[in-house]
Amino acid sequence: MSDRLGDAIARLLADVAVSPQAADVVARWGEAAASQLRPGGVRVVCAPSAPFASLEIRPWDTDGYGLVDVELRPDASGVWPQLRARFGPFDEATAVPGAGTEIIAPQPQVGGARVTLIVEVDEGQVLALTIRRERARP
Repeated sequence: MSDRLGDAIARLLADVAVSPQAADVVARWGEAAASQLRPGGVRVVCAPSAPFASLEIRPWDTDGYGLVDVELRPDASGVWPQLRARFGPFDEATAVPGAGTEIIAPQPQVGGARVTLIVEVDEGQVLALTIRRERARP
């Protein structure tokens, strides 16, 4: 994983944590479009120079809970060891049937929200990368 990609993931984690509305994240990362994954969601088409191809957002504006699915660029293969080292430790999350194992790494709280990095991995390859946002508990 390049430092550029790792730094971008760190910035996105912080953006999601401190942004009271999903629209704030959209404005910083690209152009809004209709979601391809979830009703009421927003697809963010990132610029060709950005480290991500797109983001799929489940907005957190009303309840504080949201998701951001990150679509990595095709040249981002082999990033799992660096993700694990920079954002871990990771713990196995669920036994949900899928192509890989879903593992999670809660991140340090920033602002009024907690964020967790969720990665689906199969044989050392990252299949999916999601950020879960939850309102911080008092």
